[in-house]
Amino acid sequence: MYKKFSKNPFIKNYQKSQLQIRQYTSSLRMLPHFIIFGVARGGTTSLYNYLTAHSNIASATLKEIGFFDYEFNKGINYYRTYFPSFISKYFKKNFVTGEATPSYMHHPLVPSRIKETLPNVKLIALLRNPVERAYSHYYQAVRAGRETLPFEVAIKHQIAERACFEEGNILGEAKHVRRIYHPHAYLSKGIYIDHLRRWLDVFPRQQILFLKSEELYTDPQTVLQNTLEFLELPQWTLAKYEKYNAYGQHFALVNSAKTNAGKKSDSKEYEKMDSAVRQQLVDYFKPYNEQLYELLGVDFDWDN
Repeated sequence: MYKKFSKNPFIKNYQKSQLQIRQYTSSLRMLPHFIIFGVARGGTTSLYNYLTAHSNIASATLKEIGFFDYEFNKGINYYRTYFPSFISKYFKKNFVTGEATPSYMHHPLVPSRIKETLPNVKLIALLRNPVERAYSHYYQAVRAGRETLPFEVAIKHQIAERACFEEGNILGEAKHVRRIYHPHAYLSKGIYIDHLRRWLDVFPRQQILFLKSEELYTDPQTVLQNTLEFLELPQWTLAKYEKYNAYGQHFALVNSAKTNAGKKSDSKEYEKMDSAVRQQLVDYFKPYNEQLYELLGVDFDWDN
């Protein structure tokens, strides 16, 4: 989440005044029609940007609000401050809003909290090959200065520490809740079966749209059309499907700016994974993937 005020005094004062207005009018604000709840490093920012370009969808003030995991204790009116007012619905038919917080997928309390607050909300999960997701997550941590170990060493440690991310170590013990947000949870966040069982225990299958991240990358128009159909909104086609990073920036623009500055970009420009390490991860995730395919009735074909 990126909620910090600007260091510029003028912008900071403006941001504070806007926040106060939203707080005063929170009871007049909409709640989301949809939530994209995962997965991190799976294309959620790109899909959210494609959706909010639609004339019937208004963006939240933040893509990743983090209410249902980080700030649930602040109450529903606090959550409303991030969304447009009901007045907007008077001007546009079928006008909706939504948010996208990938960390929701992994928190064991989020599904029940959403069910309690938004029982009819439409849920969307982008699922990426967990091997590729882990490698992308690792390089994100490297760029952020949170990781210094070689990839093969880092995953070796994680395999040994698998118990740290088991659901049983989290539920009922508040001090362990944030372990699932550990910055180096490259593997546990890709064991989707562990997380999605909780969601499907709470929500009916037809209330959740599961999308394959790789299809978003190769055929974004079809994925967008399928998503709009799920949301029961008119079809919409973009002139161009840009790729966005976690900060909502175009990869192409970020790459150009940072290349000119002599810095690494936040794109997918990283070394090719060692083939032996890749095979190790394919084998590691395979039994979990097979359970996922059975649960969802979908073969994502990640094990070849």
